[in-house]
Amino acid sequence: MFDRLMNTDISAVDWRNDRPVTSFYEDMREVSLDKEMAFLSDWITTEHHKSKGGVVSRDAKSLFEEFRMSLFENYTTNPVKFGIKIKNYNIGGLKPVRSHGILKYEVDTKAAVASLIVKGVLRANWTA
Repeated sequence: MFDRLMNTDISAVDWRNDRPVTSFYEDMREVSLDKEMAFLSDWITTEHHKSKGGVVSRDAKSLFEEFRMSLFENYTTNPVKFGIKIKNYNIGGLKPVRSHGILKYEVDTKAAVASLIVKGVLRANWTA
């Protein structure tokens, strides 16, 4: 048995894409999101509902304060770290816009929701 298993070629196995995507797996992935991504996902989907898939904007300071107020536990972060994480997530439809010295995030909610689905943050059967 050992020799048989050792001689099995597993070089062509795609461990990420060949695994079954069950509802349990999706639930675990959803609760494992980091705090910033979970917040952004919730904010984008909420704005998507409000704007019916339109474009919305929010200044960076109030978005960070809303994030900070949403935390139920002691979590150390600051506006710079928060902004860097938003940038590194590379969510389609979400872009920073600077106007008169104020940083705002402009979100095409339809494109952002599609990007979150592709990234696996939202389930493929997510509905508006």
